[in-house]
Amino acid sequence: MRISGPESVVGDIASAVASVDVSGASSNISTYSDIHLYDADGDEISTSNLTLNMNSVRVTVTILPVKTVPVQFQVGGTPASGYMRNDYVSVEPQTVDIAGRNTVLSGVERILIHAEAVDITGADGDFTQTVNIADYLPEGTTISGTDYDGTVTITVGVEAVQNVSLEADRSAILLTDIPEGYTAKLTMVSDGFTTLNENSAGVLRFELSGLARNVTGLRLSDILAQIDVADAIADSAARTDLSGTYDAVVSVTLPEGVTMRNTLSAQVTLESIE
Repeated sequence: MRISGPESVVGDIASAVASVDVSGASSNISTYSDIHLYDADGDEISTSNLTLNMNSVRVTVTILPVKTVPVQFQVGGTPASGYMRNDYVSVEPQTVDIAGRNTVLSGVERILIHAEAVDITGADGDFTQTVNIADYLPEGTTISGTDYDGTVTITVGVEAVQNVSLEADRSAILLTDIPEGYTAKLTMVSDGFTTLNENSAGVLRFELSGLARNVTGLRLSDILAQIDVADAIADSAARTDLSGTYDAVVSVTLPEGVTMRNTLSAQVTLESIE
């Protein structure tokens, strides 16, 4: 468009705007809209001393349907040594409105933010990341509305690992799946700190780690330590006489969220029942 008038006024013009009110619209709009002039500060400039070659312009606005979908995310990386994730995760906002053609929106059920955008590597406390979801919008969709900046804030809970130590004597280790016709006894067991032979006195240590809520109040009765004798003798199962001493692995079953920092090794002796 062409504008003429006092140089002091024309020089202040930064933009010409034609606005259309789309409130409540459910289909495309085509109409004429008056032109308004604005300066760099967004203040409207009077046209009383100006001559414009047009006072209005035809505007066509495409109205797209809108769908509200949840925002979901994946988490990548590993926290700093001595830390681990807890169950706390959050994303704000939890849902976003996207616009697009019905044929596109019908196939969109969520906005998924990939793990590389939420990398908690080295975190030693709760991790927070702001992500622009524009990079994750399905093709053919846009963010709906002008009052939303298109970002979400994601928080992943990270806390220090707690260590506990439980002590038990050799009788805490169960022997299972003993071959028929034989007796089995635990003749040696080591926890990596102490080795107990058949007649040794002393205790074994179970060095356990986990989040505070998982290890606080943990008792020996909460874990199961056992040796599958059949597994220990598997390489000799074809022998006529299975009597002898075998190296064995102590399997320890722990509550969910608890790990064991040491390993228990053992020897089991089989004797034939005459």
